[in-house]
Amino acid sequence: MLLLALWIGVIWGFSAQSGTNSEVSSNGISTRIAELLFRTPSKAQYFAVECWVRKVAHMTEFAFFAMVALTTVEAMKARRPGLRAMLLTALLASTDELHQLFVPGRNAMLADVLIDCLGGALGVEVLLLIRRIFWKRSRMKPVDMH
Repeated sequence: MLLLALWIGVIWGFSAQSGTNSEVSSNGISTRIAELLFRTPSKAQYFAVECWVRKVAHMTEFAFFAMVALTTVEAMKARRPGLRAMLLTALLASTDELHQLFVPGRNAMLADVLIDCLGGALGVEVLLLIRRIFWKRSRMKPVDMH
């Protein structure tokens, strides 16, 4: 539960940055990636890369949140933990966008809520896949090589 609350704080901290500060945060990474892809990127190429970097960052934030939410809900022995984790993710994504309405230089976009929810769904699926892989391996018997 503590990790869940801390991660909500991280997400809200990023959202509380002004539009200018948020842009500065992603500029370095965007510039490096654009230069790797295009050597000397045009403005259009740079902005396309920056858009993708920002969207992938949002998806990653919410993927991690959904993983922690799933684990937290499971620990509470709640029914349908995957659904509950996704509902929490959608709620956080929605309130996060509303929060940005009140931050200078930021705006709220329904598309960002959907991207955040997609990140959450991917996070839940990745966690479940990792568990399945480890579960199968733990049930395998060692092969006697002699």
